[in-house]
Amino acid sequence: MKSRRNIAAILIALIATAVPVAVQAQDSSAVRYQTISDRCQSLHLLLDELQRRDLVSRTNLGREYESMARLFNAFNQRVKNNNLNVQPFEQLTQDFNNATSQFRSAYVEYDDGLIALQQIDCKEKPADFDAQLARTRELRDVTEGAATYANALSGQYRTQMVQLQSELPAARSNN
Repeated sequence: MKSRRNIAAILIALIATAVPVAVQAQDSSAVRYQTISDRCQSLHLLLDELQRRDLVSRTNLGREYESMARLFNAFNQRVKNNNLNVQPFEQLTQDFNNATSQFRSAYVEYDDGLIALQQIDCKEKPADFDAQLARTRELRDVTEGAATYANALSGQYRTQMVQLQSELPAARSNN
């Protein structure tokens, strides 16, 4: 009987502490939504600026990726013409091209999410704005991850080039 009372007391204590935690979570969301509503105009200005900067960065990065792909293809052809093992270079080039395609697709999804975020009236619908903001942040992270992967592949390509250079007969006689 005593153990049942102890269990009941523990359950009552847990319920009593859980209710304020739930209320506190609701209060923090209400405060967050109120902040979003109060700063709606400045948030939209920041989003406009962010979209412009991201577009410039994406354009520059896209051009850089296209230039690198052309250089990779030209180098692959030179390796092939010299009857050297081109397979690792071709594989890295294919992986790089796939990664840059993933980056472009991820950026388009992110930009669509950003446009959807800008279209939400955050004064009237701060909860919707907050939810879309979270989704947009996730899409931005995916875009960044795709760019990081493409950059890592270009580093691997460079490492492969250095390795090939060290294996060439002329390189060995110069060392």
